[in-house]
Amino acid sequence: YNEYEAKIGETYYKTLKDALKDAHNDDTVILLKDIVIKDSDLSNDYYVYSIGCTLDGNNHDILLDTSPENLRYFVYFLYGSIVNAHFDLEGNGGIAVYGDNAHFINTDLYASELHYEGNDGAFVTYAQGNIYFDTCSFDGKITGTGSPTDYGAVFVGYVFGNAELLSFVNCKNY
Repeated sequence: YNEYEAKIGETYYKTLKDALKDAHNDDTVILLKDIVIKDSDLSNDYYVYSIGCTLDGNNHDILLDTSPENLRYFVYFLYGSIVNAHFDLEGNGGIAVYGDNAHFINTDLYASELHYEGNDGAFVTYAQGNIYFDTCSFDGKITGTGSPTDYGAVFVGYVFGNAELLSFVNCKNY
């Protein structure tokens, strides 16, 4: 099974992208090994369009290693959950463009070299609904013209619309 990156139930997928595209809202996609996402793995500047299911990182690493010239994101629209994952971001971008009632649970968000301009480059750039971080850690090197001051400013770039809550429970900011 070493050639597979992910599975849903007993169905195995060569790439995490294929599993996430095939997943339904009540599914859990389980990552089976560490992965590196490069520019060539992206479509329209993101890896997958939406995640409404649960992505269980299974304590594996997801490295988003992209060029600093353009904004790059793991997911365009996140309204599901990401649990037990270790994200490492290099370049200019983040995990999600839009987060709407998204949950991050037991997840490490690390920026090796995250470039932050205004709202862009945050872990979640725009919060449309409530965003929940439970037992997460935040760390890394952030450069650019943004004005990060705390969890909300550094890691959620802009809150708008019906967003009422950014919740941080048992989180660490290094």
